[in-house]
Amino acid sequence: MVSPVASSYSVSAGQPIYAGRLRSGFVAGAVLGASVSGGALAAVPSMFVAGATQGASIAAGPLESLDYIKAPPYGVSNLAALIGDSNTEHSFRATQAYWRNGLLGGVLDMRANSGKSGVTVLGLISQIDQLYTNGGDPGLQGLPPLGWVFIQAGTNGWRGVTSVDATMRSQWETLVNKCKLVAEHVVFIAMPPAGGVNTAKAAGYPVVRDYFREFVLADTSNRTHLIDGWGDVIDASGNIIPVYWLADEYHPSGAGARQVALSEMSQMQALLAYQGYARAPLVTNPADVYPAQPQWVNNPTGTGVVSFTGAWSGDLPTGWSIGNNGSGLGGTTAIIPAAAEDPNQVPWVRITPTTSSSFAQISLTFAAAGRTITSSDPSELEQLLEVRFNGLLNFNQLEYWIQNNTGNKFVQTAYLKWGEAIPPSETVVLRQRYYHDSTVTGGTPTAYIYLYSVVAASGSMGSIDIRCPSIRG
Repeated sequence: MVSPVASSYSVSAGQPIYAGRLRSGFVAGAVLGASVSGGALAAVPSMFVAGATQGASIAAGPLESLDYIKAPPYGVSNLAALIGDSNTEHSFRATQAYWRNGLLGGVLDMRANSGKSGVTVLGLISQIDQLYTNGGDPGLQGLPPLGWVFIQAGTNGWRGVTSVDATMRSQWETLVNKCKLVAEHVVFIAMPPAGGVNTAKAAGYPVVRDYFREFVLADTSNRTHLIDGWGDVIDASGNIIPVYWLADEYHPSGAGARQVALSEMSQMQALLAYQGYARAPLVTNPADVYPAQPQWVNNPTGTGVVSFTGAWSGDLPTGWSIGNNGSGLGGTTAIIPAAAEDPNQVPWVRITPTTSSSFAQISLTFAAAGRTITSSDPSELEQLLEVRFNGLLNFNQLEYWIQNNTGNKFVQTAYLKWGEAIPPSETVVLRQRYYHDSTVTGGTPTAYIYLYSVVAASGSMGSIDIRCPSIRG
């Protein structure tokens, strides 16, 4: 049984906002109720589909069948990694994996992305044996034991096939068996229907998907699963819907990556139904000591007031500033209290654009002083940011990263991309862990958030809220 760790962290005192993590990072389904009543979780996470309601989810159409999603009924570590081709590499940098995890609240701790553009299934078999810190061909060695590995492969080499032959089956089985050595569960992300306007290329998608289904059904270990959200980015004839794809027709656009993740949501909820993972902003490491050994950015609660001149003015947390590139950017800022029922009472910083300029950016920078960072210590850095969209229009990308005072990044950039419109009240948690690049010297950390406009416009464009920009190590 998982025992909750007591926490004396206080939001009102400006201490870390991650209010207490279960020691192993998850609550097994059997003890979820006890954890709730004992105060480890404020409430049963509403984003998960309870086992009793999974049948209703199937009947309503979100799930094809639970045969392909064998939700483990016991607690599984939330440590996860990605492997695959350019859609994996780009999804981590350009969004699909962020949306998939972030829409659930950043519940999975993504420890590695071993996606490599152009790699085949056969290539991944040898790549997995490489160290994750090998920059050329990152593998999955050198990582702690993982709960989950997500595979998205096949676009290179299997695209356009009309059948899965013995060689392909052998390669896939070898790949999965290697993944089982480093993770308890292996999740297939269906091969995308790349190049749907070309019948020959599009044909491979259902063929390979059906083989994945066969594989999962035949795996009596119940450790393999299939997630497929591609149905909403192709039409009834199997051709791609252009707005959801880049011009190369192999990779989804920002809007496509987001839509695929939305289509995967019910399946992800079913897969994690018994885990009870806490949302990322409610998680901390009990080893953190604050403020004697601070490992967080200052001012997580967004207190303090600063006034600005020029196009932007309003109330923002102490230490923040706003700038812009290009002309015609304007708007207002405000501090928005958290809803009374929100277990995370950190207020939101709201940005409400009133004018936008095509290919310009709103940039927010703030001091991220806290734990001392040197060229080698800490060996890993994790950054988090919670983002809430309120009918935002005419913007299509957000970037978030931490760098030192000389401009060298401590972490990779975390990206969210989307179309030109986001429905009201969609909340995403960006969560990214990164092995420290030893070539980057230490220094005072500074955090950056960039919001990019896509067309020139004025008038009502909705707003975007951010809170809990954090880095730990």
